[in-house]
Parts: sequence; C-alpha cells; structure tokens
Amino acid sequence: MIKTMKVGYNYTHANDFRMNIGAGKYWLIINTLSPAEFFIDGEWVTCEKNSIIIYTPGIFVDYRAHNTEYVNNYVLFVTDNDFIINTSCLLGKPITVSSQFIFDYIFHMLFIESNFENKNQEKNLHLIYRLLFNKIEEQCFNLHNIDNESRTNNYILQLNLLNRNIVDNPSYNWTVEYMASQLNLCKGHFQKIYKKQFGISCMEFVYQSRIELAKTYLCISTQRIKDIAVICGYNNSEHFSRHFKSFTKMSPQEYRDLHLNLKTKE
Repeated sequence: MIKTMKVGYNYTHANDFRMNIGAGKYWLIINTLSPAEFFIDGEWVTCEKNSIIIYTPGIFVDYRAHNTEYVNNYVLFVTDNDFIINTSCLLGKPITVSSQFIFDYIFHMLFIESNFENKNQEKNLHLIYRLLFNKIEEQCFNLHNIDNESRTNNYILQLNLLNRNIVDNPSYNWTVEYMASQLNLCKGHFQKIYKKQFGISCMEFVYQSRIELAKTYLCISTQRIKDIAVICGYNNSEHFSRHFKSFTKMSPQEYRDLHLNLKTKE
C-alpha cells in the first residue's frame, strides 16, 4: 500500500520560507531545484539545487530557503511496501542528482496521477514510486562507487583554483557558503576537506590574502589607510586594523612607517 498525501511539482516559495515538521509521521522526499538549507545532525547544511533527501517517519525534518526563493519537487506519503521500507537509499542526508530531468519527469507524473483520478491510478502510482526509488538508488550507487582517488584529485585541483581566485581577488565578498558552492559541496564537508588540504580554514586564507594585498599598498602607495582597507575588502577601517595587527603584530601605520624608514636608509 502506498497512499499519497501531497505532491508538489516545481513548487516555488518565498526567500523566507521555512518548514519545521519535527519528527514527521510520514515519508517525505524532497528534490531541491534551488539552493536550500537542511538541519542535519545538529547543524544547518547548505545543499545546492538538484539534490534529493528522503525522510522516513520519525526523522527530524527542518529545512529552509537559502538566500533566494526556494523551489522544489516533493512528495508526502505513507506506505508499508517492502521495496520502500527496505530501500538501500541514503536516508535523512542529501543525495546529489546527476540527471535532474529524469526526476522532473517522475515528479511530474506523480503530480498528474495523484491529482486526476482514473481506473489505473493505484497501479500507475505504484510503478512511478518504484521508478522513483530505483532512480534514487542508482544515484546512491553511482556516488558510492566514484573512485576515491579521482575524487580527491579533482577536489585538490578545484581547491587550488579557488585559492588562485582568492589571491587574485582578495577584496571580493568571500563567504564559506559561496566557496563551498564552487565545488558543489555542502558547507561542512567543504570546510573539512579545505582544512585537511591546507592546514587552515578557507576564511583564514582569505584574510591572509587581504593582508598581503594591504602590505603591498602600504609600502608602495600614499593612499589613506581607510581607503586601503576598502580596496582590500574591509568596509570598516577599525576591523581592518585589528585584522592587520593580528597577522603582523603591528598596526597598518606602524608597518608603513617601518618600511618607509627602511627605504630611507637604503
């Protein structure tokens, strides 16, 4: 038996959308069509569009939009079917979808069959649910079997490219969420592999790059310190000075005076 309670296809919500169900009574499958945040294992995890997450009855459900309007496909249902209850799919965690058009098609069929009665409705829905779970299982299998070395090498390449971009554009408004999205990773996983690779956090590297740029301007230009702060990505000159001193053990003015004296002696 599978009883569909509600289906949403290409459903759009405002950018302040949030759904907190708690420990739900039903099965819930969400297919994100825009970035979203899910509360998983005690923290908010940012997921890019084209992800799927399966909630079984009893799993805590809390999710919200991520800086933009929220769009998704979803289905809420109850079941006692073995192929669903004993699924090998990952539960309560986001699954990356490589072929979104397939899931758009499946959710569209679910939406149509659930809202327009016909004599074969129950049989058709059963087949569509089986197809849905088969396709999700395929995604889980494909993700599990990606060669770990290839994945690691790919991440290293992408991380190095990201760092190069940071060094070239330190004044950009870099955020952890944005950097994670460049590798199509959730925030927590991105931070973990970044620190493992470089030994520091991604934001610490951003700050280092900004301070290095500031050092250059302090040494070769006569621009005001507050203007240099803006060039280096700081809207507040006091914040810039505190950061600068934490990295160099001297204020921007002390750093400028020191290097001016060294040039004079030369």
